[in-house]
Amino acid sequence: MTEKAARSPSQNKVDSQLLFAGKLSRNEPIAEGVNTLRVELDRDQADRVLVDIKAGVSEELLADIRQRGGNILSSFAQYQSIRAAMPLKEIESLAARTDVVFIGPAVKMSVNTGSVDSEGDVAEKANVARTTFGVDGTGVKVGVISDSVDYLTNSQALGDLGAVTVLTGQSGVPSTGEGTAMIEIVHDLAPGATLYFATGNGGQANFANNIRQLRAAGCDIIVDDLEYFNESPFQDAIIAQAVNDV
Repeated sequence: MTEKAARSPSQNKVDSQLLFAGKLSRNEPIAEGVNTLRVELDRDQADRVLVDIKAGVSEELLADIRQRGGNILSSFAQYQSIRAAMPLKEIESLAARTDVVFIGPAVKMSVNTGSVDSEGDVAEKANVARTTFGVDGTGVKVGVISDSVDYLTNSQALGDLGAVTVLTGQSGVPSTGEGTAMIEIVHDLAPGATLYFATGNGGQANFANNIRQLRAAGCDIIVDDLEYFNESPFQDAIIAQAVNDV
């Protein structure tokens, strides 16, 4: 509590994990009597820390981040959201800007699947529906949101998938390839459907934006298997708002 009370106004705009990591990098104690602490942060190959920045997004701010050695991964002015890889030493000074509201570690997503995906075609009786009603998804565009489409070409080479439109820059590769598995299931159920993919990785703003982008591409159905642990359970945040809009 003493350590927290001693923070400056700009430090109050930075998540504790980032502040503690900064102290450790400078060989400073975390607090009186606390010389070390386990801090887990995602870093890129240049050892920059992945952060989510809530701010008034402008070209000047983005240029400042780059000037400080940062790498902009995504930015959405409508969500006041920037995901970037930042040198740890630059984070506190960046937070001192009046247009920066808060800087925290990049929020991770998780996928929702078991160790084995079920045979959805039979379980959902899609095979019966195709025969009974004479439909196979032709004329319908289905968008899938998951982590990535690793192994997509492998699946296509084996004949498990045909053409898939991946939104530009939104393949999510490299990751686990769970998106490819999901697309295979959709294709099994509706082999005539036109398939699209966009990653839900990269933060809530990127997830929400890709929901809208898949709809803009003409998708009639959009499915996902992702969640962010800080999605609001009490009111619609940006992902739920995007779903409502679509």
